[in-house]
Amino acid sequence: MHLADHIRPLLRDHDCVIIPDFGGLVANASPARAQPGRQALSPPTKLVAFNQALTRNDGLLVDAMSQHLGLSIDQAREAVRTAVAGLQQELDATNRTELPGIGIFRRAVGRGLSFEYTGTDNLLPAAFGLPELAA
Repeated sequence: MHLADHIRPLLRDHDCVIIPDFGGLVANASPARAQPGRQALSPPTKLVAFNQALTRNDGLLVDAMSQHLGLSIDQAREAVRTAVAGLQQELDATNRTELPGIGIFRRAVGRGLSFEYTGTDNLLPAAFGLPELAA
């Protein structure tokens, strides 16, 4: 399983998922939005942002990986370290890396990492299954 496969479900249930020694993904609720150009109404959702300062391991991701993969906490912690090292190597080589279904990280000169959310799932449990409404 890819690191993103563990993060996506955590973002549904939590407002912040920290990737130790990398940064935190912060999900904020966003109300329903009118799409005037498309004459549609989008359901409420969560918007995901990235905070590079949130690097301290809070145990959430490691615990989830431990449970889902049947690993000890130490093994899960090492799996996260390995995954983060892979993300860093890709950033070093191409200035870009991706967590599929979550977003793309780009190295911005003098600004650290920029993040673009690319997920298509509605991460707000209360809005699960709500379609976009056409006018």
